Amino acid sequence: MVDLFHKMIVDREEETLAPCLQQLEASDFSEMRTLGKILKANEVTVCGALIYPWSHGQVEEQIHRLKMLKRQT
Repeated sequence: MVDLFHKMIVDREEETLAPCLQQLEASDFSEMRTLGKILKANEVTVCGALIYPWSHGQVEEQIHRLKMLKRQT
C-alpha cells in the first residue's frame, strides 16, 4: 500500500489514485482509513495536484511572511 501511494506521488500518476484509495479504505488501521476518507472527500484537489505542475508554495510563503510582519507591528 505504501509503495503504491509513493509511486503515485513520485510519478504523478492520477490513474493510481483509485486503487490507492481502495487500499486505504480497506486497511486494518483506523488512521489509514481516515486518510482514505479525507483523500476521497478531496479527490478533485488530489487529482489536480497530481496532474498539474503548478504550486502555490511561493504565494503561501509571502502570505505567511506578511502575516508575521503584521503581528510584529
